Amino acid sequence: MNTYIIGAARHENGKLVEVAIQCTDEPEGPYLYECEEAEVSEVIRRIRSGDKVAALWRLPAGGSTTLPVEIVTFSNGEESIEVVEPGQFEGYRMEKLPRLDTSVA
Repeated sequence: MNTYIIGAARHENGKLVEVAIQCTDEPEGPYLYECEEAEVSEVIRRIRSGDKVAALWRLPAGGSTTLPVEIVTFSNGEESIEVVEPGQFEGYRMEKLPRLDTSVA
């Protein structure tokens, strides 16, 4: 099992489609792998395989925190990911993460 942090997201037509995700496992330090862009289906696969995933939030006072991410199923049966709901403020949602750059390099 690995631990991952999501720091940015890409939405298309109001739907979460990709995230910037990075593995944070030891032993080489807190960020063993480079950040990569992954489709939501890949994050769902990682969660189902037992990996832990959290979203990184920058706090107004300059610090940061992480909130666990879980799989959610919409009424139409489609799956996505979202921060764990219980006790979280509305501002801490995947739609509020920084945006992945959509420009072509």
